Amino acid sequence: MKTSSSLIAKLVKRYQAGEIKQTEKLCGQILYSDPTEPVALNILGAICLNQCRYVEAINLISRALKVRPNDHQSLANLALAQLHVGDNRAALQNVNTSLALKANNANALNTLGSIHKQNGDLESAVAAYKLAVKLNAKNVGSLLNLCEVARLQNEPDLSLSYALEAKRIAPNSNDVILQLANAYTTIPNFKQSIYWYRKVIEVDRLNLIAWIGLIDVLRESTDILEAQKALQQAFILFPENSKVHYAQGILFDQCGEKENAIKHFSLAIKSEPNWAKPHYQLLRLDKKPLDCDVLDRITNLPRTNNVDSEVYRYFARALVYEKQSDFKSAFEAWTFGNELLAKRSFFDYESRIALYASIADVVCKVAQKKVGVASQTPPTPIFVIGMPRSGTTLIGQIIAQHSCVQSLGETALGVSITREAEAIGGDPYPKVLNKLTTENFDALGRNALKHVGSKLNATTYVLDITPTNFQHLGPIALSIPNAKFIHCVRDPIDTCFSIYKQPLAVGQDYSTRLKWVAQQYKAYRHLMEVWSGLFQSQIHQVKYEDVILHNEREVRSICAFLHLSFEPKMQKFHESKNLVRSPSSSDVRIALYPTAIDSWRNYENYLETLINELAT
Repeated sequence: MKTSSSLIAKLVKRYQAGEIKQTEKLCGQILYSDPTEPVALNILGAICLNQCRYVEAINLISRALKVRPNDHQSLANLALAQLHVGDNRAALQNVNTSLALKANNANALNTLGSIHKQNGDLESAVAAYKLAVKLNAKNVGSLLNLCEVARLQNEPDLSLSYALEAKRIAPNSNDVILQLANAYTTIPNFKQSIYWYRKVIEVDRLNLIAWIGLIDVLRESTDILEAQKALQQAFILFPENSKVHYAQGILFDQCGEKENAIKHFSLAIKSEPNWAKPHYQLLRLDKKPLDCDVLDRITNLPRTNNVDSEVYRYFARALVYEKQSDFKSAFEAWTFGNELLAKRSFFDYESRIALYASIADVVCKVAQKKVGVASQTPPTPIFVIGMPRSGTTLIGQIIAQHSCVQSLGETALGVSITREAEAIGGDPYPKVLNKLTTENFDALGRNALKHVGSKLNATTYVLDITPTNFQHLGPIALSIPNAKFIHCVRDPIDTCFSIYKQPLAVGQDYSTRLKWVAQQYKAYRHLMEVWSGLFQSQIHQVKYEDVILHNEREVRSICAFLHLSFEPKMQKFHESKNLVRSPSSSDVRIALYPTAIDSWRNYENYLETLINELAT
């Protein structure tokens, strides 16, 4: 029996008013009388979609489309549901059909952007999201998606601006507050991100994403006790959940508790057998020879439509092949994984060279004017710097064992100095440095160290092991003249190839192609030559290979530079249980080993691009 137009109008009115329970009940009554009524099918399908009941949504909306095949909104909703179940091809086909019927549909454009994002095409995703926002400035969903893409593209300030705009429009939305927390994590502003994650959890105690975000940021801020408390609460709420086990495994790994880490990664796999990330972490930690079960499990991990999952699937396979000495297959697996990551950003060598040149030029001019701080009181900050995978984690772990040194881990001290400089001078960095006075530089240094004061014991040195602080060495040295820099260097090919073999965090935009890694290495090397000329007395260079082969001699040399007495326990760094947040967290838990020296030679036949680029 055909449903009356008045009843359909009543249904639409209730749905638009947000009366979901009444809407569902009315849909049921209408569909009982007329199972093919398209409006009722679409609305019920949209409700299922919003409640993450994607299979039901697909079934209902598909039934509606049999009656009205050219309904552009139904096609857009169907595409979104198909995206959530991993059917990206069908989703793309349906959203394109929807947009062909009505080009200015903001919701369809938002779905199109999400399909591109899922496929790793961030440039197309941004274009679709921006067009959706242009059509509807209050399209919060597209603003939040732009926020997420900006994080993936290593644009933290832009990410935060989108999140703040979304919060202005929808201040009480938990989805908005969650993205705001994520954006503050990327800045990084851990205090703000922790605050907003907790706000999400206050409203929705079962929001797993917020719990994992909170646990991760507590760990990143080195608040181990609070991270463990949050994990205990999460296990109560989500017993045997794979994501919680994975977060616990990461914390144990970074605290040097290898067996406990292995246990929790194994439990994550038991709960979610096809999730590649815990498989990768388990392979990284477990040095035992592979058995047939492990080999079969890794090589048979199914394909997914999620870029992150695919990246870790390839990187896990690479570790398997490397353990079997199948270097050709290992290299191919790393290449496939890195090509997926490369879609998220583009490294521009000329722009990077120009940026470093502008930083060096301004710092040189400021140094020549002798604008800087005359003296400062302890603590003396030590910055361990260099390219990733050059031995910075190892050297940091060694120095951290000294009784007069307190490690802060990786901090945002360098970035905070540049951000505050911009706030003081009102110009972009590095140009703003030209405007700063001695008093300004003094304030920069004092404020940068202020936040570590509450963490200090009776110590004269604080240690920062953020490798990329080499980019900020100039302004750090001008602001904190008693700062010491331990510059870690390693064979360039070993360094670059080791970077290529790691699924590095967002922000290392050069790491996914061998040519880009080599170009970044050259840009870094040139900038360090400038810093070495300007701040020679504050920089001590340490060669990774010498630390491995002549450890005591090199450790004594570091101590002499820092005006510290040599302590034998510095050579027992691998026994420490302090937090280590880097891909080398497991490597520094074992005694020194020489096998990492010249490890690239097993892959020499595949590294022509890298070797040639480094030579130019």
